[in-house]
This record gives sequence, structure tokens and C-alpha cells, in this order.
Amino acid sequence: MAMFKVYGRGVERVDRARRVLGRACFLSGLDVVDFTTRTLEPNNYNIAYVKADKVVRSRLPEPCDYLVLLDEKVPAKAFDGLRDGCVIFSNSEEKVSPKNVKTKCHAIKSAIPEMALLGALTKIFPKVSMKSMNSAIDMELGGEKILHSAFEEGYKGVK
Repeated sequence: MAMFKVYGRGVERVDRARRVLGRACFLSGLDVVDFTTRTLEPNNYNIAYVKADKVVRSRLPEPCDYLVLLDEKVPAKAFDGLRDGCVIFSNSEEKVSPKNVKTKCHAIKSAIPEMALLGALTKIFPKVSMKSMNSAIDMELGGEKILHSAFEEGYKGVK
């Protein structure tokens, strides 16, 4: 089972990342549950959860295996509910890391952060293929060339 959390201010960017990631997991043969929620703090951050497994037994969010941060600066609450060994993908020039959990961070700066960070995630997460992710971008967002370019930039940016 894999649990993804997408965190950012722009509801449209968070929703796009959720839709594409959920569709790509589905196209790769996984059962998917995804939903979006909003924090109650003054900046109104949006959070999307995507749970993918052969069979999803619970629809409740669990501690995350992967965290995608769409904003350069995020509150400490973004790091709540992470599993040890969580992989963080950050739209930043510097790597971020919470103090209470062991994590690995990939920092990628891009003009279209949700696509670049999904590209990086595709390289790290073995159950979703690049073909599935490209098909998901086409199905969910119309497949504009700039979106595919940002996705490939993120994919190549992770070592």
C-alpha cells in the first residue's frame, strides 16, 4: 500500500496533482481512493490524499509514504502524519526535513511544480510507470506539451 499526500495553497494545482496521480495509479492496475481537504488556518492550505494498493480496504488517511510540497514555504503542520522513511518532493531550492521523522527529500524547482514533482515521484515509486503517468496527463489535463515537458524535467531531475 502506498499513501501520498499533496500539500499546497492553490486548490487547482493540488487537485491537478491528485487527479493525475490517482489516474496513473489506476492505469498501473492499482485500486485508488483519493480526496481533497482544506486546513482551517489563515492561509487555507489544500491537502490531497491518494491511497493506492491492490485492494484498498480502508478509505481513511493513514501515515504517508510520499509527501509532495507544491509551495516553497510550508507550515510545520505539513509534516504531520508522515511515516518513517517517507520521501518528500519539494518545490524548493533547498531540501526540507521534519525533525521527528527520518525522511529523504528531493528538491526540484519548476514553473509547473505539480507536474515536475509528479515526474520525480514517478522515478522513485516503482508501481507507476512513465507510460501510465503520461497517459494520465493526457486524460486528465489534455496533454499539453508544456505539462509533459515539466513532468520530464522532474523525472530527469532525480538521481
